[in-house]
Amino acid sequence: MLNLLDGLDSNDSILRRIEMVRLIKTGVRLEEVCVKFDAAPEYVMKLVQCYEKNKTIGILTEEDFAAYRSANPELIKVCTFNLHGTHKDNSSRPLLISRELSSLAPDICAFQEAIQSGGEDTAGVIAKNLSHMTGRHYRAHFALCHLFMDKYPEGVAAVTNSAQANKQTIDLNKGLEKGLKPSMARFASACEVRLYGKEILFASVHLDYNKNKSIRLAQAKKLLKEIDRLYKNKYYCQIIAGDFNDNADSPAMLFLAENGFNDAYRHCNATGGATYPSDAPTNRIDYIMVKGDAEIQSSSLVLKNPELSDHCGVFAVLR
Repeated sequence: MLNLLDGLDSNDSILRRIEMVRLIKTGVRLEEVCVKFDAAPEYVMKLVQCYEKNKTIGILTEEDFAAYRSANPELIKVCTFNLHGTHKDNSSRPLLISRELSSLAPDICAFQEAIQSGGEDTAGVIAKNLSHMTGRHYRAHFALCHLFMDKYPEGVAAVTNSAQANKQTIDLNKGLEKGLKPSMARFASACEVRLYGKEILFASVHLDYNKNKSIRLAQAKKLLKEIDRLYKNKYYCQIIAGDFNDNADSPAMLFLAENGFNDAYRHCNATGGATYPSDAPTNRIDYIMVKGDAEIQSSSLVLKNPELSDHCGVFAVLR
């Protein structure tokens, strides 16, 4: 009789239950299983019925779930990365980016300068790669901003491994205060996601690069105004991530801080965090901004290879 417990901890309660079900399902007589595990026939058959109804999860107890939650806290992993359009026109680049991201197992990703070609954008390609590599279903919400080099449709994207609801493309060009206008058309990709039973608002942004910092401040103000208008629910947390094209003490970033958004990287690191240019970073312009009840546990720079982009990525873990 092949035994799943050979070489494992035979006293592990979960493994014992799984092995009882496995033996019954492979044709071993009920009496033999009961003798082997010193179990009542009614108990073994109840396990089998629970398994047939809900598969493996059906034979887990509340104590099992409590132990799992203790060993595996409810973490939200967030990443932002500027893809730099057609950076070096390297066709293998999305695959290399996906491989590094797959090792981080992000729940939410914000991408900027995603290029659309043939009805598919690079953020969507990365989402497909991540789905294949991790076995989790990643979705992409792409928002077109402008033509890169007057040729390539370029935009921002929100990529998540859970269903996206109320997907919105938020205009950051019209109706800015004082009649300000950005150098290039800018939009934000926003959506709702549900993780661990909690509603989370997520937006991927790429603010303007104009020397006039007032434009980015006006865009930040309109973004929050539109979020309030379009999303009526009270969220467990809000996450705005992306390339803000500004330093931490700029009017735009200070405005977000004044409105309750916490800079994830600086929350965890007193110094450092420069993301641009990736070959010798001197400017910190990429951020993950968090508002709400989620606790920021850690944050670091990722995707630092200059062959991938002219930006480094930012990664954060929230609890």
